[in-house]
Amino acid sequence: MINKCTFIGNLGKDPELKQTEAGHKVTSFSIACTRRYKNKQTGETKEETEWVPIVAWDALAEMICKYAHKGSQVYIEGEFRTRSYEAEGSGEKRYVSEIWAKDFKMLGRKPEGAPLPSSPDGTLTAAQAAPAQAPTQAPAVQGKVQAQQGTLDMGQDDKDDLPF
Repeated sequence: MINKCTFIGNLGKDPELKQTEAGHKVTSFSIACTRRYKNKQTGETKEETEWVPIVAWDALAEMICKYAHKGSQVYIEGEFRTRSYEAEGSGEKRYVSEIWAKDFKMLGRKPEGAPLPSSPDGTLTAAQAAPAQAPTQAPAVQGKVQAQQGTLDMGQDDKDDLPF
């Protein structure tokens, strides 16, 4: 089965690096993806912006926090995930859907005076960070989040899984 999502958007705020109780590094942030379309009746061009929640683990999380900042245009490739947790106080079960990043590239212009390591095509990729494998279960960030079962192998090449 395939679970792959691709987004190009701009960071809404600077990502912050956190550490779980198990010692994994994690960052969570959202990117704005804007869709432009033309209203057929009025001919007016309209815009709709979706905020896509992204989670990155370990070396990839460190790299994103080091190089990406509010407003940065980025390419994110990852897996769609849904996790549940209990709301503080009420104990009510809640669900959150997010994208677990597997690949990351900086797009757009390089900021003045900012040295970014780059590949031959001028992009910064997750492969350059040689990320470690993310935890099989998302550890509790500040002891509140419980994840569903599953693995995220950020270092594995998916070419071997192709059916042809």
